[in-house]
Amino acid sequence: MNKKHKSKARPIDDLFKEIQKKDDKRKEAWGIFYWMYEAFWWSRWFILNLPYHLKFIKWSYQRVVRGWSDKDTWCYSYYLADIIEGGMEHLLKHQHRYPPEFVNSLQWEEVQREIIYSFKVHKMLMGSDDNCSYLLYNIEGAPEGFVMLTKEQTDKYYRGLNLFVLHFMDLGD
Repeated sequence: MNKKHKSKARPIDDLFKEIQKKDDKRKEAWGIFYWMYEAFWWSRWFILNLPYHLKFIKWSYQRVVRGWSDKDTWCYSYYLADIIEGGMEHLLKHQHRYPPEFVNSLQWEEVQREIIYSFKVHKMLMGSDDNCSYLLYNIEGAPEGFVMLTKEQTDKYYRGLNLFVLHFMDLGD
């Protein structure tokens, strides 16, 4: 009775494009009703989640006072991936120097892009900071619906993380 699931690894870029395409089709088909529908559901969502919004104010205050909040510790890897990805993208746009082991700034920018890719993939695999589990690459028997990486994407992911560790002291402007 054991049925082996054959899961197919899907490239991450294709997944992002597929989601965007579905959303664009929905907007086009519904026209103005799409925006009315969105306004209704967002209003309803805000009212039903008011207790969460009050907690959000508390967590924001904690971040101001001590630099991190109780919520951040629920899944530190997602929180740090979010912070590092944003900081690295800003650094990539506004950098003025590069480490001495690189011949020019283009090599350093390529390293930064690989680091950004790793943290972006980490966030995407996690889904949100409430879900602290993920599947890195296609494992036989994995349930359908999991976003999985190919072996090459997994290697690129780990390469970016290793580059982050290697160049940690060079991350600054």
